[in-house]
Parts: sequence; structure tokens; C-alpha cells
Amino acid sequence: MTRPQHRILAKVVVLVVAGAALGLTLLDQAGQSAGIRVVAAIILLLLVAAAYEVGAALLSWLFDRILPKSSAGEPQEPNSVPAPDLRGSWRQLRAPQALVLVGAYLVGQLLIWVILVAVAMVRAGTDVSSSVVQREILRLAPAGLIVAMIAGSGLAVLVYRFKVGPHALSVAGDDLGWGGVEPRQVILGVAAGLVIAGLYLFGAPLLAEAPRPSDLGLASKLAAMGGVARAAWAVAGVALAPVIEESLFRGALFTGLERSWGRTASVIVTTLVFGALHLPEVGVFWPGAAAIMLLGLAAALLRANTGRIAPCIAAHCAFNLVMVLTVYGAGASGRSP
Repeated sequence: MTRPQHRILAKVVVLVVAGAALGLTLLDQAGQSAGIRVVAAIILLLLVAAAYEVGAALLSWLFDRILPKSSAGEPQEPNSVPAPDLRGSWRQLRAPQALVLVGAYLVGQLLIWVILVAVAMVRAGTDVSSSVVQREILRLAPAGLIVAMIAGSGLAVLVYRFKVGPHALSVAGDDLGWGGVEPRQVILGVAAGLVIAGLYLFGAPLLAEAPRPSDLGLASKLAAMGGVARAAWAVAGVALAPVIEESLFRGALFTGLERSWGRTASVIVTTLVFGALHLPEVGVFWPGAAAIMLLGLAAALLRANTGRIAPCIAAHCAFNLVMVLTVYGAGASGRSP
């Protein structure tokens, strides 16, 4: 299977998963069976994705005409491969550009949650009390969690493609740290994630009292709810977050900060940013915050020493997978996770 086919397959899988979550939650008052709602939501997302692809292609074509590559007077060797069309300050990703991509990711997520809150208020009807609106938000949150991550990463990709030009995807590998990696490096990443997860699970109960559900963030509340909500949390944590967040934080952000401020500063800042954005999930439960910071530091060190993000994704995925299995195991045994 060629690389374009891999990309198409990955997009279809993500859209199907998001459509299933959307159909089971956001459209649950449509008066239709769950199967019909899921199919309708998947078709809707596929149509939106198709419109995005067509729009992106048209924009690339349009900007090619508005900002054509200047090649006049530049000798070209026979059969030589033309240089990528990189524009302006985005010729090489640095700290300002990397921070713009992080901002685009956060803005994309924020827009989805603003829409979700508005929908929740509409569903609450005349009873707009805080408890009723919060209940409606929790009902919509499983779809919101997945769609927000996809929307945030999609907006970041759109900004990158717009700024870099039509050859963005062909040069993104160097900026994101994608590329060949040795199996032992991936194994090292998995081991790091498992060790950190083990330290957290066995050490946290000895260091602090378990937090109340009301003190935790939205994703943690979904994990405690069970059913579709817990499934959406598991999919987001294991299948989406490791790839999306590592591409953003240990990929674009790490590269940009390293080029501007050096490797040590990049390790420190990416770890702090990653931890800060995840702190709302753990609230005042400091062992959880410490585990997230330790995971971020381990991923940053893996990126610094291997030059690739595959080990970082492996560590992130292993850590989240242990959390998912622990929550599901505690639920099956009737114990509080």
C-alpha cells in the first residue's frame, strides 16, 4: 500500500470512529435507532472531510497562482528535483511558528467546545441552571472529546499547509521528527511509559488521598461514567492523543524551540507546556500532575536523544493504555478506579 493510500485509510478510520461517537451522543434525540444515527453521522463527517480536501486543494492551487515560486534566472540542472516551495519565515520552523501551530490546535479545540456548550444550553431548554447545563455537556462530551482533538489538529495542519505552501506535507517529516526509527528505540519508549504508569498506580495511593470525581477534569469524569463515555475516553487516549499530541509537542514545538533556544530549553519548555495543558484533568491531585510531567519529560528526552517522535508516541500510548486497562479492570471488579 502506498503512502497516499495509508493517509486515506487513516482519515477514513478516524472519521468512522468520530462519526460513531457523534451518532451515539450528539444526535441521540433524533428519534432514530442508534445504527441509523451512527451511519448518518459518519456520512456527514465524510462529506465534511471531502469538502475540506477539495477546499484545501483549491486553496493550494489559488495561492500557487497568487504567490508563484520565483525561479527566473536560477539555472536548473537536467533532471534535477525542484526545491520545495517554502514561503517567508516558515522556510524553517522555529519558536514563533511552532507556537502558532500550538495556538491553532488549542483554538480548534476551543471552537468545538464552545459549540458543544451552546448545543447543551439549547438542549437544556428553559431550565438553564448550572446543574442541568453541566449534565447536558457531559452527555455531549464523548463526541466533543474526539471531535475537538480532530478539529484542533486539523486546524494546525491547515495553518501549516497555508504558511508553508503546497509542498508542506513533503517537508513536514523533518519538522515533526517522523522517519525511520530502530525497534529498540520504540521498545525503550514503551518501557518508559509502562514504568511511569506503574510508579503512578502504586505510588499515588501512598502519597495522597484519591480525589473526588468533582475535582477531576472532563476526560477523567468520562472515564468514571462508563459506557459510551468511557469508550470515547479510551479511544481518544490510546488512538488519538499519542499521535496528535506528540506530533504537536515533541514534533513541531520541540523542533521550533530547539532551533531558536537550544535543546535544553526545548526539553524544559515542551515538558512544562505539555504538563500545564493537562493539569485541569488532575485538578489538585498532585501525584497525577507529577506523573504527567514525568511522562512529558521522558518523551522530550526520547525526542532529544533519538531525533524521532515514534518512541515518544510509544511511551505516551503505553502510559495511556495502562490507565485505560486499569479503569476498565476496576469497573469490571466493582471497585472504584
